[in-house]
Amino acid sequence: MLHLHNGDSSANTARQSSLSGEHFAFREALVDGPTPAGLSRVDWRRLRAQHLAASYGVDLAECERGLLAQEKQLERSADQDEVVLWFEHDLFCQVHLIYLLDWFAAQRSSTKLSLVCIGEFPRRQNFRGLGELNPEELASLFPARQRVTLQQLKLGEAAWQAYCSNDPTAIEAVLTEDTSALPFLRQAFGAHLRRFPAI
Repeated sequence: MLHLHNGDSSANTARQSSLSGEHFAFREALVDGPTPAGLSRVDWRRLRAQHLAASYGVDLAECERGLLAQEKQLERSADQDEVVLWFEHDLFCQVHLIYLLDWFAAQRSSTKLSLVCIGEFPRRQNFRGLGELNPEELASLFPARQRVTLQQLKLGEAAWQAYCSNDPTAIEAVLTEDTSALPFLRQAFGAHLRRFPAI
């Protein structure tokens, strides 16, 4: 079993928990920088590495190696009996979630794909994310994971394509449709649209 976590914080916590399987931290910042459609994997990786290196002060070659290793980990996920995606409600997480749903939709793998995606946690006021949970709290979410549906995969594909479009009205078009399959997408995309200048 492979657990895909949005970043190191929750991945490190999960490794200290009772959750069995491999825990992998998905490291990107797709909420920022260029995400154009239609690039080859090589060109995409190079473009994202250039942006991340410039924005976060990371060595360019090291950054590109990290992104390549991440791609290879995703490719190897087809060998797992189950892949569990761990995400939360905010824009940063939701962009990574739709990226991964789009990626898995294209693979057409028989591997079981499950999702843990929450916007609140009992007795946690102003819940910000999975990274603030302790190992026992994080593990308590696992039994309630839901199998990713075809509807979620299709919505993830459409949302990611809209996010990568050079026309933000593509995102508005997605929001005219039923987005209930991904209940936090509408609020996240609304937050993203507010980042654009007014007409």
